[in-house]
Amino acid sequence: MNQLVRWIEGMSSGGFAVGAAIVVGAPLAGTFAVTGLADLALVGLAMLAGGGTTWAVLYRRGLGLLPLEFAESALRGRLDGCAVYRFRIRLGRGRPMRNAHAEVAFVREDGTEVRLEPVADQVPVLLGPWTVAVLDATRQCDGAGAFRVRVRVQEGGRIWESERTWPRAMVREGRFEAAICRRRGRLVWDPVAWDAVLEEPAP
Repeated sequence: MNQLVRWIEGMSSGGFAVGAAIVVGAPLAGTFAVTGLADLALVGLAMLAGGGTTWAVLYRRGLGLLPLEFAESALRGRLDGCAVYRFRIRLGRGRPMRNAHAEVAFVREDGTEVRLEPVADQVPVLLGPWTVAVLDATRQCDGAGAFRVRVRVQEGGRIWESERTWPRAMVREGRFEAAICRRRGRLVWDPVAWDAVLEEPAP
């Protein structure tokens, strides 16, 4: 079942439509080419195929409604001798994102905010998870407080927005794994391992 779900998620919309037409149409076409008891079997097969295709269509439609979500973990590491904080986002199970924009701030206990400039705060087109990274070269985020991340993207003529906050004490050491797997001879994002973390020792 998991393999079927991954297969559906990995198909393009055009490929999915063609596949669904073949699955339903082939048994129905066969009923006109074969006579006798085989007709009954082919009709039954068509009904099963139609039910399975209906489920697949509804599943694909549900994927299209899944919103922006953040990975559970916020991560801390080192880059060029500076502290770097990483946050990962995806749209649905990895749908394309356009005009992606991120804002990151560190909110101190007294309520003051330190705006942190993402390495890439405006991205025209993204496919798969997006890792938003910010550098803290002047160590403005060493004290108590929380990171607040706001993200806005476009997809299918719609704007998606999401926001999440992580207390600094909950930020883990490590970095996100690439989460890439090989499927049908090509490299694709793995929707299951999209938020996997590679642990790194504290500096």
